[in-house]
Amino acid sequence: MRTPLLIILLHLTPPLTAQPNPTVLQGQAPAAFNAKTVYLDIIDRHNHFQLISDQQILTQADIDSTGHYQIVNTSLPRGRGFYRLRFVDPAEHPPVSMNFRQRHYIHFLAAPGDTINFKGLSVVTDRGVNADINQVAAELDALNQEERAAESDRLVALIDGKRIEKLSGSLERASPALQTFLLGHWPYRITPGPERLERTLDALTDTDLRSVYSDGLRSDLDAARAAAYRTENGWLRWLSGGLLALSLVLGGLLWSKGRGRPSKVPEASITPPPAAVPEPPVELSAREEEVLRLIVAGHRNKEIASTLFISEATVKGHINNIYRKAGLSSRKAAKHWGKQWLGEGA
Repeated sequence: MRTPLLIILLHLTPPLTAQPNPTVLQGQAPAAFNAKTVYLDIIDRHNHFQLISDQQILTQADIDSTGHYQIVNTSLPRGRGFYRLRFVDPAEHPPVSMNFRQRHYIHFLAAPGDTINFKGLSVVTDRGVNADINQVAAELDALNQEERAAESDRLVALIDGKRIEKLSGSLERASPALQTFLLGHWPYRITPGPERLERTLDALTDTDLRSVYSDGLRSDLDAARAAAYRTENGWLRWLSGGLLALSLVLGGLLWSKGRGRPSKVPEASITPPPAAVPEPPVELSAREEEVLRLIVAGHRNKEIASTLFISEATVKGHINNIYRKAGLSSRKAAKHWGKQWLGEGA
């Protein structure tokens, strides 16, 4: 009887499942955040590095009075991906807050089961993608300080040029993961070209990065190609329309001359140009519309942030979304387009 009983017990005993190794993130916070809070955010798209929303926050932990903190998480998505630690004083700022005036966050690459150490605003490592991120972040910090001190749009444009030069130079020799990080820090006023997006998308094909980054790049690539097509073929539409009008006039003159009648183009010979296929209307969120109205009114980002009680980083994120949805690449174009959009939608 022992053998059947043993078989029954084995059948009824639930199988043991291996528990995933936890991801451990620990370190020393900047001194200004002792006894404050650290948040762990997920970056699930290449252009979300400079954005923050409730959906991005995964968890949080207290920072002790000496500045030490530890986050243990067992629910990170499969595959390698980008994350962010954000240090926040809960007495002064809400959980959903980012400030470009003084960087208080760390971007890094991780996979489930990793143990990563941090010190201040850097990952403790001297090699790999996270070491490269440390270096790029420090260089971008210097450019951000220059931008904050800039007193005119012309100076801001010059700093954008320096930022593009830095990012472009790094892209040429970067790994696929670092390319994703670099594209995520592209100035929102300037859209990467289709060729640049396509090269990075191709580079991500055989990597272990989560597919969300390829999906986001593919979506932006389609939008960039459409914008480039409109720009490159705008003159063709103008030329074809002019040639059509000219051919109608000449045709009318020849017809009237041959018939011995006054020079008049017969109505029957006029073929109306094909109706243009209307583009789908651009839909903006309520907050994006508020930002657009202030842009049209001539306000700068700092003034918009103060008016709407949000950070400049959040303002930049909304402007980036407006540019992407409307296929724009400059603030001047946004003002012109915004007047038309608000006039139609008001």
